[in-house]
Amino acid sequence: YDRHLRKLRKKCKEKRDLLISHLKRHFGEDITLSGVEGGLHLIWHLPKEFGTADALSKRMLETHNIGLYSVQTGGSTVVSQSEIDEQALIFGYSSLALEDIEIGVSNLAAEIKTNKRNTK
Repeated sequence: YDRHLRKLRKKCKEKRDLLISHLKRHFGEDITLSGVEGGLHLIWHLPKEFGTADALSKRMLETHNIGLYSVQTGGSTVVSQSEIDEQALIFGYSSLALEDIEIGVSNLAAEIKTNKRNTK
């Protein structure tokens, strides 16, 4: 059982590290993340110019068939309704393949870039 847990931890760490590296590559080293110390999810606190997490997650589902969740739609009750809440995007990575993470973050970057261009 211990060997199995070590193997799962290693795979989850690899996925988490890949997700973080791709987010930083596309959005800069100074992005604000929570929950990176462990677990199966992390939270990205979006810059205001990216729009709300809820709106971005809806666009990603409609445009790319990729499910991302805001704190509200993810069912979290950790944070009360606030500005932070509206800008918090939850990434669950445990069930994703490494390639899916890379593709998903690339599509997210393209969607944000397109939306920024359309709102100017």
